[in-house]
Amino acid sequence: MLSNQINRNHKRGDLVASIIVPIYNNAEYTARALASMFKHTKLNFEVILIDNNSSDINTEIFSRVQGVQYFRMDENLGFVKAVNFGIKQATGKYIVIANNDIRVTNRWLEKLVEAAKAKKVGIVSMLTTDGGPTQNIGAQFNYPLSKIGQEDSDEMNEILEENNLNPIEEKNSIIFCLALIKREVIKKIGLLSVDFGVGLGDDGDYCIRARKAGFKLIIVRNGFFYHHAKTTFHNLYTDEQIRTMQDKNIAKLKEKHPIYYRQVEERLNAPKPKTVLITNNHLKVPGGSETYTYTLAKELAERGYKVDVFTFVEGQVTDNIKKFANVTQELKKEYDLMFINHNSCLRVVKGIKGFKFYTSHGVYPALEQPRVGADYYVAVSEEVQQHLKNLNFDSQVIRNGIDTKRFSPKRPISKQLKNVLCLCQGEVARNNVLAACNALGINCIVHLYIRREWDIVKYMDEADLVVSLGRGAYEAMSMGREVLVYDSRGYTPLKTGDGLVRPEMILEAQKCNLSGRSFRRIMDVQTIIAELKRYDHTQGQWNRQYATENFNIEKQVNKYLKIYEDRRHN
Repeated sequence: MLSNQINRNHKRGDLVASIIVPIYNNAEYTARALASMFKHTKLNFEVILIDNNSSDINTEIFSRVQGVQYFRMDENLGFVKAVNFGIKQATGKYIVIANNDIRVTNRWLEKLVEAAKAKKVGIVSMLTTDGGPTQNIGAQFNYPLSKIGQEDSDEMNEILEENNLNPIEEKNSIIFCLALIKREVIKKIGLLSVDFGVGLGDDGDYCIRARKAGFKLIIVRNGFFYHHAKTTFHNLYTDEQIRTMQDKNIAKLKEKHPIYYRQVEERLNAPKPKTVLITNNHLKVPGGSETYTYTLAKELAERGYKVDVFTFVEGQVTDNIKKFANVTQELKKEYDLMFINHNSCLRVVKGIKGFKFYTSHGVYPALEQPRVGADYYVAVSEEVQQHLKNLNFDSQVIRNGIDTKRFSPKRPISKQLKNVLCLCQGEVARNNVLAACNALGINCIVHLYIRREWDIVKYMDEADLVVSLGRGAYEAMSMGREVLVYDSRGYTPLKTGDGLVRPEMILEAQKCNLSGRSFRRIMDVQTIIAELKRYDHTQGQWNRQYATENFNIEKQVNKYLKIYEDRRHN
């Protein structure tokens, strides 16, 4: 019997979510969808099943399942009206719209709810086998969908959990085969629009309306659900009829949201910069701006740009850059776009035509000081921005861009602190960290030149906690490590730190690029011991998520390109 496939041990109590599932026939699909929901959900929820007058009498069996509210309509309302009816019946804190031909996986609802708690987030979904490049797992990870069956769902979810550590990503649109919608969204913009008939396009319209109202759309990339796609539609309509409905509803979307679609078309049709020059004074061994240059060049090359890289000093970094970009001293007379690091390079590009960004990475180093000659100035932190302002240079803050795919953990950190990696450049800081670790009996790798090794990722992955400043701290956060912000570098008079990275201090700390100058704590041996005793392995996941959301190189490059496009059009 179908009812035997469903876990009837539904929990009572305050409802976290109301899951609205419109159905028309396909009782077997519905049974499997409900079975996966009851199996993989620990939060309290209710299912509101809207039966659109199914001709299959087997669907009525769902009315006897505990935890399911079953409503049978007198006619087929279609997807949109059925969902709207369900929303009016719902009592849960969150509304979840779900198709009846999906299969969810472990902690699916917990992941959606957790992501929805973030500020301004309105609608949340996760990776699946359906949809466009926004949430299709094949497009996201270049993985052939033909190799993923519904029986692989749990394994695929486990792989994402192990490798992503709960990253989330903002999107422009989400498909409503599975989507969590916060109550405040519905209160502000209303129900789904009935202009789109039985469905197809209603989710796109709702997403546009939500974004116009100031809400963010989020994809959880460490969660997965399987979607068979259009099983009900294919029972009711031919492929040609479905295409006709889609075309008709796309026309309605463009008519209803002309400004949005005009902006989309302008972006798609706008000429993109084809040739890019990136400069850095020295690219001999890995360091802050050196690794930044490598990461920037790699990201632009992967987007299809022809990238030239100039430096006065080649070495280990340029050897790696040459794998995807052209390292050269012979520069073109014109580039579409130039990214200038270090003021020594401004004179090199003086006579070259093209839009020039100058990025300042610090306050103290002489090479980071701004000079006249760029079209736009960028600061990696608010501290640097204020420094540039004091020197009469207006600038915009764009954070240090981290390749969060490269700096991705292979193993979770230990529940108890066992291994510390010290990347401090200052001798005082190195000695203090080593003494603190020795006092606590913790293994500590301390080496001045380890930061100069290209494959720093493997060292970070072996550590539970990393001691560093600036970019090294950002990279360690991306690795899902605990991070102690501290060093005693020669170019700054301050020999202080910010302490362990925590949610309550990160916004203030990043204003000074995690340099230790935000809180200016005196980090002697006893203070470091106290910080190490505060070690919390769960903080690693938060660090990874925060770095993915705020320091991801893809997002930082998008900010540069948006400035370029806006300036070109003005």
